[in-house]
Amino acid sequence: MKEYQLHGLRALAQSPKGTVPAFLQAPATQGAWRFHHALEDYGPTPLVRLNGLAEELGLGGVFVKDESHRFGLNAFKGLGGIYALSRAVARELGLPAEVTLEELQAPSVQKEVRNMVFVTTTDGNHGRGVAWAARKLGCEAHVYLPAGSAPARAQAILDAGAVEARVLPLGYDDAVRYAAQQAQEKGWTLIQDTSWPGYEEIPTWIVQGYTTLAREAADQLAEAGLTGPPTSFAGRCQGHGRRRAGILADRYGARRRSLPWWSRRTSQASMPLPKPVTVSPIRPRARGDHHGGP
Repeated sequence: MKEYQLHGLRALAQSPKGTVPAFLQAPATQGAWRFHHALEDYGPTPLVRLNGLAEELGLGGVFVKDESHRFGLNAFKGLGGIYALSRAVARELGLPAEVTLEELQAPSVQKEVRNMVFVTTTDGNHGRGVAWAARKLGCEAHVYLPAGSAPARAQAILDAGAVEARVLPLGYDDAVRYAAQQAQEKGWTLIQDTSWPGYEEIPTWIVQGYTTLAREAADQLAEAGLTGPPTSFAGRCQGHGRRRAGILADRYGARRRSLPWWSRRTSQASMPLPKPVTVSPIRPRARGDHHGGP
């Protein structure tokens, strides 16, 4: 697990059992929901019902969100990128947190908005989301990738709108440190989807942006006739899937099945959180990664 991700994982683990952290509950995420719905190219992605798989597993239903339709990015990460960048711009310019993208694109503020420069480190789709969002705002985005990343992934980030997408001779955590250093030295704004003590506000906005996906799914389940609480919701626990599963479980009052990535047979309650250990890369990362980028 990436070192910086452990901070957020501990925050989730410390939440009362069966509850969603306050920053992911409906009152805290309503702003992201409204912001996305005001976007010209926003639309809920399909919720696909897999009847064959449900029958094979002996379940009443299996549903999958098809994020290949999201903003032309083939991934959900743009939800967090556009919301976080807009919130960061609003904070910098002293504008209301509820500002819309259309308002940030207005000629009266564009001169100031265009002076902002964003930087991030990515394994793939987060960087594309940041690059796409920066282009929407008329800003520059510099994106760094860890050693072993495929050149095609960097090119996809450039195509999305970044002015720089460079593979560094560093592992992920060191690449994050490099991006943070560039932000500090050059006055750029770091838009990182992992948090650590002292850097939590922007990662919170990113994750709150992702909750739009979960709210869409909840509404689509209701439209499909699922009005009672399901037995459980399962979510992939590395990254943000665990949070989205928790939001759906909270909406329906269902049990949440969300085993940590490091153990498929041991429950989370009996498994201590791993301690971060800094290591040097032994070999380049494989061409593909868990984000399913290009």
